[in-house]
Amino acid sequence: MRSLRTPLAVLFVVVACAVLMGCSASGPMFVPLGNMPSDQGIIYVYRPSTFVGSAIRPKLEIDGQLICKLPNGGYYAHICDPGEVVVMAKTEVRKDLTIRVKPGETYYVRMRIIMGVFMGRPELIPVSQFQGETEIRKCNLVSP
Repeated sequence: MRSLRTPLAVLFVVVACAVLMGCSASGPMFVPLGNMPSDQGIIYVYRPSTFVGSAIRPKLEIDGQLICKLPNGGYYAHICDPGEVVVMAKTEVRKDLTIRVKPGETYYVRMRIIMGVFMGRPELIPVSQFQGETEIRKCNLVSP
């Protein structure tokens, strides 16, 4: 019996890794948007690659418009007019974050997945420009 368990355990680990790799973002690596209009702002929403919650892809909405399902290791860049902008992420629960966008400013929002009742729950965390620029470098662009 013991000799059969080891190959099955190895097979399980290989299959689990292959499935989880398919849940990661696969677009081009992060490149800051250039030539941004001075009368608009930009919000980067990103999700650093982690093992916890890696298979979950929360819906990302900005001002009520569905943008994408943000995968593990992905980011989305949103150019917007000044004023209040609502960023929303949803799985079994909905989390909102309101950002007061100023012209010519750049904002970073980190998404992470925490434990939920039936599945992981998204959190939206505004971070400093330094922290955002550092963490988003390892993320891939997600198409809407």
